[in-house]
Amino acid sequence: RRIQKALCDPYRIQQDHILHTVVRRDKCRNALIILRQLVRRAPEPAWETLDERQKVRRSYQIFLRRHPDLPAGSTARRALHDSRLAALYETARYSGQPVTPQDAEEGRKMEKM
Repeated sequence: RRIQKALCDPYRIQQDHILHTVVRRDKCRNALIILRQLVRRAPEPAWETLDERQKVRRSYQIFLRRHPDLPAGSTARRALHDSRLAALYETARYSGQPVTPQDAEEGRKMEKM
């Protein structure tokens, strides 16, 4: 009877649950730290080594990094508020049309927005 009472004690059950939750949280935190150490981003190539299409796309990436308040799923048209720059990015990203060096320099304006 004492064993049954000890096993059914709600305080003990709650205490075990909290301990289990803390242990699980610590394991996840440690796994995340190890994963971050293993997965390191390669350094970005120098601007001069990129072709024009890559330069426009890099400019848009820099724009997104400088505006973390933008929703994750927003399109270039919604994010940029400039139809010319959005069209330029979409051309560089999705079409097979060539991107000129002048277009790439125009794309640098995205970084300063």
